[in-house]
Amino acid sequence: MIPKWLPATLTALVAAIGSPSHADQPTYSEGQVWEYRTRSQDTGSLLKIQRISNLGPEVVYHVSVIGLGMRRRDIPGVLQHAPVSRATLDESVTKLSSRNFPTTDFEEGFAEWQRAGGGVFTIPVAKIIVLLDEQTNSMTAVP
Repeated sequence: MIPKWLPATLTALVAAIGSPSHADQPTYSEGQVWEYRTRSQDTGSLLKIQRISNLGPEVVYHVSVIGLGMRRRDIPGVLQHAPVSRATLDESVTKLSSRNFPTTDFEEGFAEWQRAGGGVFTIPVAKIIVLLDEQTNSMTAVP
């Protein structure tokens, strides 16, 4: 006969062992440059946390990404601004980088996001880049 307390104890033990502790989670701050899980054509691409803000109760991480291999050669390989969730960063970043991150036009994209009352991406950064690449590839080139 199994004691009544055993299943609950085992469940709690498995949950404690299987869950990362809060201490294991990275601390994000403005100015950090990260390597992240990229698409194959973006190897060496970097992500920078430009600003951290709040949207209601949610913390928003405003990032820029450089080193993108876009399908259209007339599209720069830079994502100036993307508002992302903590879960997006947790799923995407791999390690802090000491590599140089050039200045981007982040402020322009951030201001437009504010004017539009924009939302927050909750998908991995690589998937955001896929969407950007698909959208820009379908656009007509500007002469």
